[in-house]
Amino acid sequence: MAQDLYILDELVLPRGIVYFDPFDDAGNTTGEVDLGETGGASLSPTTQSLQYFSSRSKTLQETRNIATSISRAFSLTIDSMNMFNLSLFAIADLSVINQTNTPVVDEPFTVQQGRWYQLGGSTPARNVSSVVVTGSGGTPTHVLNTDYTLDAANGRIFIIVGGGIADDANILVDYTPATETRNRASAGTEAKKGALRVISDNAEGRNRDWWFPSVTMQPTGEVPIIAAEDTWAQMQFNVGVQKKSGFASLYVDDRAVG
Repeated sequence: MAQDLYILDELVLPRGIVYFDPFDDAGNTTGEVDLGETGGASLSPTTQSLQYFSSRSKTLQETRNIATSISRAFSLTIDSMNMFNLSLFAIADLSVINQTNTPVVDEPFTVQQGRWYQLGGSTPARNVSSVVVTGSGGTPTHVLNTDYTLDAANGRIFIIVGGGIADDANILVDYTPATETRNRASAGTEAKKGALRVISDNAEGRNRDWWFPSVTMQPTGEVPIIAAEDTWAQMQFNVGVQKKSGFASLYVDDRAVG
């Protein structure tokens, strides 16, 4: 046993980096992802016990107190709002959208004045050019900034009130999206599972590394999408710590001593 196991004045001002290692479908780790800026990480072990009280005297006396379960709750606050972290919080699956510059011809809409319409449907077109808006039979050709306006970057058109496109009109839109690649998170069916590691870089006190071989990233609380106050967005997780076969549920490794 290392001689400095008991350091009486070992005070700690904790800092560090949190990594999540997603499991594949077979439950194998796939490589650790740095979760970026974190606002805090805390471990809260709890036990449940079953007590027995003897009734052989006027006052019941506890004669047994048996621990029946152990839970190691881990709470995590993440400040980095990247797509990987958002997918963990939203319980979503990540994918890649490869948008090509193939022209789109005669995309149909039934429109109302004063409303916006997204080109591309469920996979929005972005950074569009060569936009032409016509009536349902290909005529007339409607006039930009008179009958409609265009948000080319976001692939959206707005039907101008009082313009030449009437309510309930059927229109056709031609456009060419730019070639680009972007990420998408689509709602999944279960919280993400994997291993979690914390590598300490403490402002004060000896560094220790924490490893949880099996956890479930359970989101809690809310993430602001629009905020009225000047505050940094954060996401919070109640990390479920499980026992993985062949491993302890938690390892804390000290750094080399002596």
